[in-house]
Amino acid sequence: MAKGCLGMKQLAYLAKVEENSGLLFYQLVNKLSAELHVPKSTVRWNVSKLRDYGMIVAGSKDSKGVPVELTEKGKIAMLLIKGERELGKNNCPKALFKTKQ
Repeated sequence: MAKGCLGMKQLAYLAKVEENSGLLFYQLVNKLSAELHVPKSTVRWNVSKLRDYGMIVAGSKDSKGVPVELTEKGKIAMLLIKGERELGKNNCPKALFKTKQ
């Protein structure tokens, strides 16, 4: 896991991943690059950060052919972003969003 926290840009990319779940990593990068009019390297960097933070599962150079999808952590984050669930003491542990060094 990466150290740090997600920015608003990464949260926006998380929503895009949810919309395009099931594509392969390179397919997602190509689609979002064209859709958002940003370089592929920018999309690749942001989506890789989501993978590093454990918000998505996606293929890598060591595990090719893995469709991109949200992890449980990513799904909970999306529920919170959409306002469908309040972050509270009893329903979502803070440890879920902490990252290791």
